[in-house]
Amino acid sequence: LWRMAVAMGLLALAAVGYTVLATPVPRVWHAQVYAAQELLPDVARRFDQGFRQMALDAQRLQRGEIRQPVFLQNAERAIGPVCSAITEELAPLRVPRWEQTGRLVQMYLQICAVTTRSLALEQAMLRRDPGLPADAAAQLAQLSGQMQLAMRELADAVRRVPVPMPRKPVRAPQAQP
Repeated sequence: LWRMAVAMGLLALAAVGYTVLATPVPRVWHAQVYAAQELLPDVARRFDQGFRQMALDAQRLQRGEIRQPVFLQNAERAIGPVCSAITEELAPLRVPRWEQTGRLVQMYLQICAVTTRSLALEQAMLRRDPGLPADAAAQLAQLSGQMQLAMRELADAVRRVPVPMPRKPVRAPQAQP
């Protein structure tokens, strides 16, 4: 009985080992991760510039220097093109979410989506659109909470593992004659 248990254990170990060794290494997502790593420094820079501009306008709004319609117009001008470009660049990438680069990609996409929806909802509320949902204010509050949480998570992720700097291409040494 003891020998049979040992033999079964060895057989199970061999089966697991074979399965692990026979599983093909995923090659597709490596290329996607590298592509994302190349894009992220520029994405982070543009994202930061757009959101800093929106924050400055929010301060101007709080001080009474501008009114809500101007703030929303400026925010759409600062964030709209940035988030559209970021989404266009990052959305096609298929990066694993368990990997740090994949998490950053998903965070940027999520923040851009929430920001875009929030600005559109605020504009609709300001215009008092007839199709405005009855719970628009509650939806806006929920989007605001999602945005704050996502921004904190992004800040934590970037603090833990900074966005990679763009790599310069490495050239092969020239053959000497």
